Amino acid sequence: MEAPSRPSFDAERTITSSTTTISNPTPSVLEKQPDEPWKTHGYPELTRWMASSNDFLVLRRFSQVGVRLTLKLQDELVRMEEQLRQMDDFASNQPERRGGSGSYRLDEGSPRDKLLEEMAPRLREYYDFVNAFSQIKSRPGAQNFQILHVRNWFDNHHDAIYEPEREFVAEQNDGDLITLVDKPKSLLRQFLQRFTGTVRLFRVRQRADRIRSSTTRYYSDRWFDTFTSAVIIAGGLVMLFVPIWWLNSVVENSKRLGINTGFVFLFAVLLFGATTNATKGFEVLAATAAYAAVLMVYLQNGSSS
Repeated sequence: MEAPSRPSFDAERTITSSTTTISNPTPSVLEKQPDEPWKTHGYPELTRWMASSNDFLVLRRFSQVGVRLTLKLQDELVRMEEQLRQMDDFASNQPERRGGSGSYRLDEGSPRDKLLEEMAPRLREYYDFVNAFSQIKSRPGAQNFQILHVRNWFDNHHDAIYEPEREFVAEQNDGDLITLVDKPKSLLRQFLQRFTGTVRLFRVRQRADRIRSSTTRYYSDRWFDTFTSAVIIAGGLVMLFVPIWWLNSVVENSKRLGINTGFVFLFAVLLFGATTNATKGFEVLAATAAYAAVLMVYLQNGSSS
């Protein structure tokens, strides 16, 4: 098949093969790129990259649109409810032996019965929408490093995607971004991931569903979690033995108390960075209190001796 000619700025670019038809708008900014990244990469490359790791699946929540549509569906039901109330009032004010609201069978086929039939699918749509929207709203937002992954891909594949369609990860949408698979990572885990040498220790073998790229590296979550736990254990032992040996060499009580206070504060900060769940404040407080109790016991024993 002969290659299609270069389209004009206001035309649509359509590439047709025996199995696929792709149609995208062609902006003038893309026309200036000699390597045509929108043709060689584009959405096929982006979707393959995003599907290769849970950390890349960053999407919009559309909170404002969701609230607006919820209010619209609610208002439609409110108007229908008002019509139903007016029909009930009209039926209750009819002369004797006429009207009333005591039977669905006798009311069958009436305007009120038809209105109820119209309300049923609307109410079901409203309930389904509210339940789906509440689940999306309850999901935690995407973390900064996950958003940066997508932004970096756009930077490394400049003009592969039409610029307005990259705006979903713009800074004004940071608070509206979520990930499909939520796996919170502690501040310590994120800090360790910044070191290229550390990431290389846990790199995994290439698979068919992963992108071969010099800008994308894959590593084992399981082994990285194990390494992070080992760092936490080692740090905990250091935080326990260093102040004990230091206190053993200090005689003055005010200095010993200062050492104790400093290590307790440092322990709380490091523990905060090592936890991930929503109740980290209470867990950090409880663990810090236990750590302070151990140091206080040794401080009192040293003072009495």
